[in-house]
Amino acid sequence: MSNALGFRKHWLSIFACSVLGLGISLNANAEVDRGTLAKVTASLVKVQVDLANGGIGAGTGVVVARGKVITNCHVIKEAERILLVQDGIQWSVTATSNDMHHDLCLLTVTGLNLPAIKLGSSEQLNVGDEVAAAGFAFGSKAHYAQGSVNGLHSYDSSRVVRTTAQFFPGDSGGALIDKNGQLVGILSFFSEAGSGSFFAVPVDWFAARIANMQAYKPIAPIADMPFWFRPSLAELPYFLQAANFESQSQWSSLMTLAETWINREPNNPEAWLARGNALKALGDVASAAQAHANAATIYAISEQRAAQPIIATKGLTVSARD
Repeated sequence: MSNALGFRKHWLSIFACSVLGLGISLNANAEVDRGTLAKVTASLVKVQVDLANGGIGAGTGVVVARGKVITNCHVIKEAERILLVQDGIQWSVTATSNDMHHDLCLLTVTGLNLPAIKLGSSEQLNVGDEVAAAGFAFGSKAHYAQGSVNGLHSYDSSRVVRTTAQFFPGDSGGALIDKNGQLVGILSFFSEAGSGSFFAVPVDWFAARIANMQAYKPIAPIADMPFWFRPSLAELPYFLQAANFESQSQWSSLMTLAETWINREPNNPEAWLARGNALKALGDVASAAQAHANAATIYAISEQRAAQPIIATKGLTVSARD
């Protein structure tokens, strides 16, 4: 899709369908081993939603503390009733703590004694790290997809994770785990333009809210939309705007965006990478190389990361998927 209006049309069709699924088999050669994945399974629940319009919805949830489950807010946005299911056992959600902007809703459930997953952080990830995506398919069994981190996008004091670990419509709220089985992100949205453009929002955005009981309120429809699903392209984060321009080969627009981005965030390597990609496409190879070199330098001196490979990325279009 080329703009946010397309997002909105797709969003409405998603809520009409309300399907959850992850149909990827386990890659036997991946680094996240089966024993680790088995432990994660015990902390996954299926989220079943009775919608205000009379329909039904579904998603995945991850147990993050005793009686506390995280999922995407867009899964429960229009919910009147929420059930959690694992191995045929059901629990009723009694209240929610909502952060629609970040698309992260905490659910509180009386009597839920499932083991909590260990929380990690997207800050501990490097590009190239092995990860796995975990969610529920069309039935009642959890499935996994192996992959790696191929992008870390700074936003709101943390980093949105882009990964090659595939997930599909309905996997919203599922777990992105590192090779140690720690939860580092929540599966949220992906691009239509390639297998390497699956995005998870960081654990860091909700960890501090888990124990704040004053934040939990009765179940009710949630206003607004997530940061990745806005009424206009200009309202999206810079990294998603850049992705959209690249997917459409709008190099002059990407160049203009990159200049604005660099002016506001001169030490953001993604801004320099976007500038380099635009310049290369516009034929200014020497200036493109310098922009890419600036990006590489910033990556190298960052306290978070060692140097990361700098390549001209393929275009992608972000779209809502659950």
